[in-house]
Amino acid sequence: MIVKQQIKQGLGYLAFHTPLRMLTVPFRGALIFTGHRVLPLSQLQGYYDPGTVIAAEFWPKWLDTMQDVFEFIALDELQASLNARSVSGAGFLKYKKQLAVMTFDDGWWDTADYAWPPLKARNIPLTLFLTTGLVNTQQLFWWQAIFDLANHDESHAQQWLSQWLISQGMNVARLDKLNLLPWTKRISQLPNDLSPEQLIELANAIAAQLPNHRHTLSWSQVEALSKEGVVMGSHGLNHVSFPALTTDQQINQLNESLVTIKKHTQLVSRYFCYPYGHVCQQLQPILNKCGYHGAVTTKPGWVSQTTDSYFLPRINLHYTMAARPELLGYRLLKLILCN
Repeated sequence: MIVKQQIKQGLGYLAFHTPLRMLTVPFRGALIFTGHRVLPLSQLQGYYDPGTVIAAEFWPKWLDTMQDVFEFIALDELQASLNARSVSGAGFLKYKKQLAVMTFDDGWWDTADYAWPPLKARNIPLTLFLTTGLVNTQQLFWWQAIFDLANHDESHAQQWLSQWLISQGMNVARLDKLNLLPWTKRISQLPNDLSPEQLIELANAIAAQLPNHRHTLSWSQVEALSKEGVVMGSHGLNHVSFPALTTDQQINQLNESLVTIKKHTQLVSRYFCYPYGHVCQQLQPILNKCGYHGAVTTKPGWVSQTTDSYFLPRINLHYTMAARPELLGYRLLKLILCN
């Protein structure tokens, strides 16, 4: 495993720091990064999802490394910038830094404390996609709520969650299989067994056991971030999978979340962020009708001038990639080789 990791890092270094970079980092393309949380190592001692958390100690250095390779621009400026590079006809010698965009999802409280300050210090624009129905509330994201309950008292969490799932109709055989899995894998399976409404009920039931526990920013924090230049976009009302909603429910989520963001901020993105990355092919005309110019996914890849603006790929930032920046180079090389 260690040797495999070292090989990935070595290939990633070559992809960033040798002529191979012209292949892995195309000058007429752009990357959209997506993060979720940035927390100090001292707060990452219990259960958490390493796929969505970056250590605050690694974050500034990672940004410095990326600024050697990328020119960061705002999401809503991306299409115009790609068009300008295409029209110019200039190549790698002129554009020695490729375009990149920074986005964060959900609206976690730590965005203000740990994610944004290093970005601000480096003049890197940020688009923050808010789950507006959870902002300024003690409602919890259901997956992190389970982690939080396990961190508080693991044996109680195991017993309580089993009883709750049985009360929702889960059969014992299925429950026994789930309980054999580690927490992270167990949590990833629950959307297959529970409806979006049940997942919200689960989060609310856990929140009742964790008083004064909060996941999201307050509106005053959102407003302060907006005044500092952070652009706010919609991630829906309550982080439900859009393919599971009716058309009327989708329209309500899109309209109400955007109206709420406009009420509290001056800088509003016209891009939507699909919750869970669950894309919805029939949503494009609805998004257009509701005033959105595009949407971002969780599918990895480069954005080009011809990429469908309603299905923009993004590169997810996580603990390991932030700790070892060369792994991004390896991932980009893998994208090229697999396409």
